[in-house]
Amino acid sequence: MESRPETHPVNWDALFREQYPFLVRQAARILGNQSEGEDIAVEAFVRLMAERSAVRHYGGWLKRCVLHLALDRLRANHRRANREKLAGATPGADNQESRLIAEQEQARVRWILTRLPHRDAVLLMGRAEGCSYRELAEMAGIRLTSVGAMLAKAEERFKERYERHYGTR
Repeated sequence: MESRPETHPVNWDALFREQYPFLVRQAARILGNQSEGEDIAVEAFVRLMAERSAVRHYGGWLKRCVLHLALDRLRANHRRANREKLAGATPGADNQESRLIAEQEQARVRWILTRLPHRDAVLLMGRAEGCSYRELAEMAGIRLTSVGAMLAKAEERFKERYERHYGTR
């Protein structure tokens, strides 16, 4: 791992321009909503600014933070939708849930992701975004040598839960 020289100042504008588009795509893909993806990416940068003295690799930290924030938001959206359903609420035209789930397959995948262990969801979403094993290790907080096995187990758990709830594809 490379370390950031303490004497070299960070160009925050360049970091934002470089990372923001990817982070928005990453969050929007998880949430199914561009606007929420933008909110999550900005929130990750705000958190980075608050914790920058403890962060060594800004790019990896931002990717990990966005994955965690987006998955947390996705779970919160599903919990809210379940509470509304139990309360007999009819989703309105501006309801986020109705905008988040545009097609059935995306809804199914998202639903399964919310029920996986957090690390599994992070690994699967990072892999779907094309992250390297090194990036996956950093995002999931695991050793590089463990990524392959843990990713395979996450894929197995996803497939098993998907087939249990929806049958085979």
